[in-house]
Amino acid sequence: MMISKEQFSSVDGVLKKLAMRGRIARRLTVMAAAVTIGAIMTAGPTDASTSTFWSGTASNDFSDSANWTFGVPSESNGYIGRINTVAPNAADVLSNETVSVYTLALGTNAASGSLTIDGTLNIAQPTTSNNSNALSIGANPYTGSGAENYKSLTLDSGGYLNLDSHSEMRLGNGGMAEFNQIGGQATFGNNVEMGVTATTNPSVAKYNMENGYATFDSKLGIAKGNDALFNQSGGTVDVKGAIVLGEGNTSGIYGKGTYQISGGTLNAEDGIVTGSTNVGEFAVDGSTASAISTKELVLSAIGSVLKFGLDANGSTLINDGGNLTLDSGTILDINSLAGFTGSGNVAGDPGWYRLASVAGTLTDSGITLRSDTGLNYALVNDPGYLTVQVTAVPDPGSLSLLGGGVMCLLGLALLRGSKHNPSR
Repeated sequence: MMISKEQFSSVDGVLKKLAMRGRIARRLTVMAAAVTIGAIMTAGPTDASTSTFWSGTASNDFSDSANWTFGVPSESNGYIGRINTVAPNAADVLSNETVSVYTLALGTNAASGSLTIDGTLNIAQPTTSNNSNALSIGANPYTGSGAENYKSLTLDSGGYLNLDSHSEMRLGNGGMAEFNQIGGQATFGNNVEMGVTATTNPSVAKYNMENGYATFDSKLGIAKGNDALFNQSGGTVDVKGAIVLGEGNTSGIYGKGTYQISGGTLNAEDGIVTGSTNVGEFAVDGSTASAISTKELVLSAIGSVLKFGLDANGSTLINDGGNLTLDSGTILDINSLAGFTGSGNVAGDPGWYRLASVAGTLTDSGITLRSDTGLNYALVNDPGYLTVQVTAVPDPGSLSLLGGGVMCLLGLALLRGSKHNPSR
């Protein structure tokens, strides 16, 4: 560590003043100054007082001290690990490694930063107090150019990420931040907040769940300040707390929180709800997801959306174990996907599509019906289910790639024919 100009000037000034007091005083002063300088030279990092920064100069090995400015962050040294660069080597917890730290931050301010986990990364707090920034991806809000730089963490198929019950994760504390779960297993012992800090920059947080297992022992908050998207195309997601879409803040900047599922299994044990201020959207794309279950589903914030894309088999049924509440000002959006025929997925009821089973009470306080692909549909009386009946296939413009008006007429003929289905 180098001595600053100010530190050197201070010591030099003391020496000059004491030189007038005799040889003994001068020698004692020199000795004291030497001790002071030695302490400065051997002190730990001064940036944020306990930070060690990834340099990547030796390799991509997270556990190689040569890749860090003040050594590998660990529970024993208490350093905050900061990863703000991918050059010359990006950080990787290798497959044969187990690393334990208490705080890790990726992409401070405008800097890019990434980490791949092929081994095991444990994050645990040294005390029983909660750390809201135990794992930060997009660590700090940024208000200038460069906020579009992505900060990313990738959990590979053989990787493990474990946060203890006092360690929260913040994904998107400003700027662009991604968590890509290719596979492996992630365990979040405390709250996970996505799109945390409100900023006027184009800021968004994304969690891409492709495969593996993700367990959230507490709340999964999506869009507290800026836009946030949880996109599940596979794997298993188990949320023991609530999924809060558009959680909201008091800054006056409101983002949209979206959970989109097209594959895999989702279990929301404490419900799926929208916040009081930010807009939330829960979207089911087709029938390819294995299972969707929740304690309850509540849309309350004005402009919040419950969205379904219908394919040949409709959409994966949401198993709602409690009440389903659709407040006034919220939106039910139905659209067609590849393979959609309009014939429905309920035997004997032409054009009927069951979207959710409801164990408790279904409350519709004036939801708005909408379609982005020209479908005409209406809610129907189907006790125990949220069900719509499509009365027309997409208009000719939306079917231009399939033959335009000809295909539209064929679709209507099929729909009329389904009225004669003798199965009911």
